[in-house]
Amino acid sequence: MPPIFRQIPPHDIILKVLAVFGLTSLYDASWFSKSHVRLDALEEVLLELEPYYIPCKARDYLYSPLTQIRAITILRQVLKVYDIHLQTSERGRGNIKSVWYHLNSPQKEIPTGEIVFD
Repeated sequence: MPPIFRQIPPHDIILKVLAVFGLTSLYDASWFSKSHVRLDALEEVLLELEPYYIPCKARDYLYSPLTQIRAITILRQVLKVYDIHLQTSERGRGNIKSVWYHLNSPQKEIPTGEIVFD
């Protein structure tokens, strides 16, 4: 278990955090940027997530002013519990550079079935 949490947060809270970023599951392959983050919705979810953080980490990450960068950091921490990483990609258009994110989920194991002939 990551040293940032006392207990692993329940799956329903994780799904609420993902929904703030426009994601539907831990295996959603959609790309998003910081501008997609709904900070007001994340603040509500953080109230549910706070009991699972170690108190000193909650003070550092949850009680300081919420920004888009801090929201991405919180998402990274939550994903780490499930061994999922946030992949980044910089994209530029003219003089404007933006960073896009995407969940790098481990591949689901494909069950190998036996073929049985009668």
